[in-house]
Formats: sequence, C-alpha cells, structure tokens
Amino acid sequence: MPELNTALFTKVRDQIVPNPESHEQADFEDQYAECGVTRCVAGWAILIDAQEKGEGITSFRYSAEYRMSGLAPSLFARELLGLTCEESARLFFQVDNEEAVEIVKGCAAGIRPQFALDEEDC
Repeated sequence: MPELNTALFTKVRDQIVPNPESHEQADFEDQYAECGVTRCVAGWAILIDAQEKGEGITSFRYSAEYRMSGLAPSLFARELLGLTCEESARLFFQVDNEEAVEIVKGCAAGIRPQFALDEEDC
C-alpha cells in the first residue's frame, strides 16, 4: 500500500477548505467557472505539486511532470497523493464536494479513507 502524502493533502486542504468556491469535484479543472477557476482534489494536487517544484503555472495541465508522465490526471494525482486504486476511484469520481473535503481532511491527518468498492471500479 502506498504511503499517504500527508504534506500534499494538507496543502490541498488548506486551499479548498477556506476557499470552497475554488473546489468542484465534478471537474479536474474549469477555467471558465462563474466564480473563477475551480478544480477537484486531483486537479489541485497536481497544480500545487508543480508549483512547489518551482513551476510558475496556473493550470495543472501545464505541469511538466504531469505532461511527461502520459497518465490521466486521476492516475497521476493518485501517485502524487499516495492513494490506492480503490481510494482514488472513490475520491475522484464518486463523492460530492462535501465528502471530498472530509476525506482530504482525514488524509491530511494520516487517516486512510475507509470504504468498500467493487473490484471492477479499478
């Protein structure tokens, strides 16, 4: 089982909790949202990671590491955050904003999300 990246989860939490208008679990990134750019947990994780590595970007899609990986955003973010396939499937595709925030808070504290999924979800 991969190790949770609690530091990155903490940075995502610190972005989306005080700024809920910047969080929309339904889209990796929406630059045309009514209230400004919104991102899901995966989108924020990729962008924050790239900015921490010195990339002066404003869209996760421009992250050099992400682009070179050839992975879908959900797979790249899963690796960055240290999630299992089941955990990332649930967090990225099956929860609303409120539940995602609670999962992020728990992961920032080192608590793995607990839920059962069918194996076909991965």
